[in-house]
Amino acid sequence: MSRVLLHRPHRPLARAATVAVLATALGLPFVPSVAAAPTAPRPTAAAAVRATVAVRATAGVRPVAAARTGAGVRSVRGVAVAPAPVRPNPLLGRSLYADSQDWSTTQAMRTGSLSAARLARVPQAKWIGPEDQPAWIADYLGRAQAAGRLPSLVLYAVPGRDCGSYSAGGFTTDAQYLAWVRMVRQTIAGRPTVVVVEPDALAQGSCSGRAADTAARVALLAQAVDILTRDATTAVYLDAGHEWWMSAATAASRLVAAHVQKARGFTLDVSNFYATAGEVAYGQKVVAAVRALVPTADPHFVVDTSRNGNGPAPTGPLDWCNPSGRRLGALPGATTGTPGLDGYLWVKHPGESDGACRPGEPGSGQWYGAWADDVLVRTLLTGAVLP
Repeated sequence: MSRVLLHRPHRPLARAATVAVLATALGLPFVPSVAAAPTAPRPTAAAAVRATVAVRATAGVRPVAAARTGAGVRSVRGVAVAPAPVRPNPLLGRSLYADSQDWSTTQAMRTGSLSAARLARVPQAKWIGPEDQPAWIADYLGRAQAAGRLPSLVLYAVPGRDCGSYSAGGFTTDAQYLAWVRMVRQTIAGRPTVVVVEPDALAQGSCSGRAADTAARVALLAQAVDILTRDATTAVYLDAGHEWWMSAATAASRLVAAHVQKARGFTLDVSNFYATAGEVAYGQKVVAAVRALVPTADPHFVVDTSRNGNGPAPTGPLDWCNPSGRRLGALPGATTGTPGLDGYLWVKHPGESDGACRPGEPGSGQWYGAWADDVLVRTLLTGAVLP
C-alpha cells in the first residue's frame, strides 16, 4: 500500500451541527476542526527539522554476508550460526495495567473531566524521568502486580532530551543517566514489565548535527539496553521514530548499534499520529534490515496507537502538536498473525498536551481537556467501543 493512501488528509466532519448534538448527549464539548485542502504526504514540520539535524551516517554495523548451510543454520564467514531463539510475545496472554492513580489523569478528574474518567480505563504507559523517585516507581509496579496486570514504563531522561524543544530536560551527564537506569532496573526487581527506551532519542541522533555526537548518544542507549536486559522478565523496546523520520536502513543501523539484538525490539509512532498499516509495513522493513545486519537477531515491534485513529493532520507548521480532528486508535494489547508485530500500546496519554505550541495550550505532558474531549467524541461517533 502506498504512503499516499495511508496519509489521509484531514477533513472536517460533514455535519458539525449533528456532531455537536451527539457530543452534548454524551456530556462532552465539541471543538470543530478547521477544514484543510488535501495535501501530498510528506514528513511533519517537526520531523523534517529533526531529520535535518540528525546525521544520516552514524556508527552503524556493516552487513555480514550470510549463507544457508541447511536445517535453518546460517554460515557467516564460514562459521555456522544458529538461528535466533524463538521468544514468546511478552504481551500475549497478559492484560496491560490501567493506572487509576496516574498523575495527569487524577488532576484532570478533579476538574470533573468526563473524558479523563473514560480514557483512564484504557491501559497506558507510565512515563518516568529524573524527578521520579524509586519509591514512586516501585509503588506503580507493585499496584500492577497486585492487580495481576502487566505494567509498562517509558524511560524519558536521556541527556539532551528532545534537543531542547517542548519536552526538553533529562540528565546532565551520561554517568547520571546510567546510574538512574540501574536504579530503574533494580526497582523493577524481576517483575514482568514492558520498558520503552527513550522516545525520539535514536531518531533525533545528535542535537548538534555531528556524527561523533550521534554515535555517542547511540552508544549511551546501548549501555542502557545492556543494563535493562540483564533481567529476562523485562521486555525492552527501543524507540525507532516512525515511517517518515528515518529510512528502514538508517533505523536498522542505529538500532543494531544500540543493541536492539539484545532487546525484545522497538517501538514506532510514539506520541504521533501515523496510520497503523503504514507503521506496520515500515516496521517489517526495519526488522528485515536488522536481520541483514545481524543474522541471529529476532527483533519485534509495537505501535503506539493512542492517537492514530484518523491518521496524521495535514502537513503544516506544528502539525504534530495537538492537531485537531484526531481520533483514538486501536486498543492496546497483543496481536497475532502479523510477522514482527507484538501488538499495540498506548504509550502517549491521549489527553496530554504535546506542548504549549499555540496561545492557551498547556505545556507538554499536562492535561489538555478540550483536546481530550474532542478526540473522545470523534472516536465514539465511529462506533468504537472503549472499556
